[in-house]
Amino acid sequence: MSNPTPRAVLRQLDAIAIDQLCAEVARLAVENERLRVELAWAEDAADSWRDDALRIQEQLCEQTGARPGITIDGELVVMQGDAP
Repeated sequence: MSNPTPRAVLRQLDAIAIDQLCAEVARLAVENERLRVELAWAEDAADSWRDDALRIQEQLCEQTGARPGITIDGELVVMQGDAP
């Protein structure tokens, strides 16, 4: 029985490293796809919430004769009167 040469050991280690890298790339691809699906869902939910908020604000303005506004902090408001 002969001892493996340093070159043979390095080839074996390279093969192991490549296998580990391939497994990690595959795992990351699955995780990336899962996150893309989750992001798409979150974007759809955010769009829906925004649309609902704008629709409610518009309805309130129509019902009260007020006008829509937005605060410096980004809060949607209904403003009474003509002055800003």
